[in-house]
Amino acid sequence: MPFLRRSSFLVALLAPILYACTESECTDLDAPQLVVQFKTRYRATRQQRERDTLIEIRSVSGAGQPDSIYSTSQKTNNLVLPLNQGAEETTFMIEWKRYNRAVGTANPVPIDSTTEKLTVRYTRKAFFVSDACGFNLRYNDLELIKEQPTFPSNFPSDSIQVIKNVVDESNEPNIKIYF
Repeated sequence: MPFLRRSSFLVALLAPILYACTESECTDLDAPQLVVQFKTRYRATRQQRERDTLIEIRSVSGAGQPDSIYSTSQKTNNLVLPLNQGAEETTFMIEWKRYNRAVGTANPVPIDSTTEKLTVRYTRKAFFVSDACGFNLRYNDLELIKEQPTFPSNFPSDSIQVIKNVVDESNEPNIKIYF
């Protein structure tokens, strides 16, 4: 009986310690990523509205990087892009084809294609997650860098704007590109 009592005591003592130090909470912890949405503006009864615009992403790469983030054609209305954790800005080269997504059409019609540079600047802020996970980054003060040429006349977008200047784990859109 004393053995059983000691065993129960050890299990009761060690159980909270073993469960408190699990890394399962860390497996869902990814670096925050920049979310870019593609939209089209239209007017409906005196109000300006927006709808998703379908874009075929042919490839996305970091400027000056040999590997692509995306390298296959896929049609989407948004991009989720990793930011450079060791720098205060990231530049992406995006090759895309835009489609007309008219209401009632089964197959979108290709309109144009281009490769453009998108540069974003931010400040990095580390925050403590837990003893098991350590620290993670949050990107604040997100802004677009206007380089020369900003976006050339053949850039197929109407405008581009930052709508949320904090890149965090929420996966909410940070940038909208309007066509």
